[in-house]
Amino acid sequence: MKQNYLIIFFFLFVTGLFGQALTVIDYPAVVEGTPDQNDIYLYVDIINSSNEEQVLLWERSIKSPPDGWLTWICDEINCYLPNIDRCSESKPNVIPAGDTLQMQIHVNPNNMEGSMDIDVAIFPLDDQENIMATISATFNVAQTTSVKELTREEIKIFPNPTTDQFQISHPAVARITLFNIVGNEMRTFNAVPGRTYDVSDLKSGLYLVRMTDEHNKVLKTVRLSKR
Repeated sequence: MKQNYLIIFFFLFVTGLFGQALTVIDYPAVVEGTPDQNDIYLYVDIINSSNEEQVLLWERSIKSPPDGWLTWICDEINCYLPNIDRCSESKPNVIPAGDTLQMQIHVNPNNMEGSMDIDVAIFPLDDQENIMATISATFNVAQTTSVKELTREEIKIFPNPTTDQFQISHPAVARITLFNIVGNEMRTFNAVPGRTYDVSDLKSGLYLVRMTDEHNKVLKTVRLSKR
């Protein structure tokens, strides 16, 4: 089923310095929409930059939610009901070294305008006082905005895996940035419909491809396997 998403203002930050166990790919994004969207969501990729497996929990904090709004979190294991603020300790997210955890924050405004801040703290199962990263998002919903409907599913990268080059399927993509698995920027391309992007000189392995539009809004981030 086709889904819409809206983030009028969104910012993301990592607690601590680069080089610690978790690296969060930054997602500055501005997307307009209206209250009739019943699933407003954002995706966040969190890389385990360490050499060890990480067993992680999360806890959600909501600031000033408008009456009637619903919000819920999905992680790699489960999509939780709106009344659940904390990941179950019996279902932690186990992330191997060098792998990526994808989390989703969903909001249903129930046809009502408003604004809401959401924080999601991420911490290890065996040291729950140690907050390793914090995802912070502000959702604003307004009736007077216009919506350009675009789902993540419409943007595709191919071939994947690849040995030397890839293409992007959607004309809304204006800029492409490649990161290695620990979050270092490796390559940047200006996107042109029908163009191929050369990665033949990169080492074999897993990369993250971040695609942004002409306003530098993040449209999608996908994993690219280079063979």
